[in-house]
Amino acid sequence: MICKLLCVLSNNPNFTAIPIDIDVSLTVGDLKEAVLAKKINDLPDLDADKLTLVRICKVDVGGLTKVELKRSTDPLSLKAYGEDPEDGGDAVSALQSTPGSCWTKDGLFFKVMNSLKKISFYSESLPEELYHVRIFFQLQQTQHSTVSLTPEAKRAKYLSDMRGDSVSGTLCLDSDDDAAAKSLTQYLALGKLLENDLCVAKVIAWLNEVRNAKVHDSRGIPFAFLEGSSGMGKTQTAFALISKFQSLKLPVIYLLFNKATESFQSIY
Repeated sequence: MICKLLCVLSNNPNFTAIPIDIDVSLTVGDLKEAVLAKKINDLPDLDADKLTLVRICKVDVGGLTKVELKRSTDPLSLKAYGEDPEDGGDAVSALQSTPGSCWTKDGLFFKVMNSLKKISFYSESLPEELYHVRIFFQLQQTQHSTVSLTPEAKRAKYLSDMRGDSVSGTLCLDSDDDAAAKSLTQYLALGKLLENDLCVAKVIAWLNEVRNAKVHDSRGIPFAFLEGSSGMGKTQTAFALISKFQSLKLPVIYLLFNKATESFQSIY
């Protein structure tokens, strides 16, 4: 049987409704995939396991109004449900027989939905005019996560990596723009295909000579940069080198060098 769930994102201040039609014989895990398939603008690119779905209701009524959601601020934070929400305990709701933390306040119930349970377990009452599911999400921390560092912090991290203090093979894409970060990730994927190119091998050998140099001048640790006009392949070459460094389990930090000359662009 198909049901309509009216969902709402936890970070949406306007409480914009997200309708999802889904077969109740499917699992909550399938519902998470359906949420991601909606391509909601407010929702970043995530894996389904980074979503936490919370069934919202009150006694004998399977849903809440926008006013009720706005009034109940405490349960709108994911931290309110503990370290492991889907396996948390519940001693208050009608759904307490299944794992999943539950928060209750002023007669309202916020029950975390367990990914392994069928949707039918949570769909007994779905009034059309009310919200049924609250969506929380956690930003992913992966090799391709974006970071924003001050120049001083960037230099400190670079020096730390060169000393071997940091975990090797970590890549930091320095961009606050989601579209730019996605583009950089695509460059890295293509870079993997080019990392064994003879030209890349020669550059790696030269960089190793620089990195292992015994004598440094007073300006600090030397480094190389690529310079050229737009469209000549600087970024893709840089990411082929990055991919090779990762294969060698060496620390990698990617920084765009914004102070390029007028006629040329530079990349660390």
